[in-house]
Amino acid sequence: MAIQTHEQHSGRKVMSVSRLTTRVLTKLNNDPRVSALESRLQYHWGLYLWRCSDVVEILEEAGKFRVPMWNKTITYYPDFQIVLSSGAVVYLEIKPKREAEKEEIKVKHKAIGEYLNKQGYQFFVLTEEELPLSNVGVANTCRLKLVHTTRRRTLEELCALLPKQKTTFGELSKKLGWEVVMEMMAAQLLGFDWNREIKETTELTYMEGDRDVQFISA
Repeated sequence: MAIQTHEQHSGRKVMSVSRLTTRVLTKLNNDPRVSALESRLQYHWGLYLWRCSDVVEILEEAGKFRVPMWNKTITYYPDFQIVLSSGAVVYLEIKPKREAEKEEIKVKHKAIGEYLNKQGYQFFVLTEEELPLSNVGVANTCRLKLVHTTRRRTLEELCALLPKQKTTFGELSKKLGWEVVMEMMAAQLLGFDWNREIKETTELTYMEGDRDVQFISA
């Protein structure tokens, strides 16, 4: 699932991603460290959303809302808009925990959530504590997302080569080549522990049906 920039992007963030770096430019504020952390955290959540089988569309900062609050109307730009396989539209606000716990921010998020709920949308505030990926998990997901984007084989070709029993990365790589195995893992046709380093002894399990990670149960 590729993250798309909506045509009504707020312009507050400009993200460039290469194989080795992720740079995010944010609006200036009094504490650039918060901006850097929030932007990195948003990128990490974007990686996790890509893995979720029930997320069919991801838009970053799509559109804006005029939310009544504090006897005035504020303009709110959600960090993510996702569409689930159920058809539900969910808006996500990504915040470092120390920011999300501030009383003023809590009041703001409560007002935004109530407003979006009335419009028929779901709303969640997510911090680093809810992110199911460790630092290793982030690195693995980033690497496998790149593999998935540039894979050479079709899904049908990969499925035809799938092992029907448990194996290891090393054993399967000897039979098929490590590039093929990585493509299978990136397509989430093989189950493994995403939060542990991928090495020769990494256990791989044949996955039947859809991918096992779902946002709604995260």
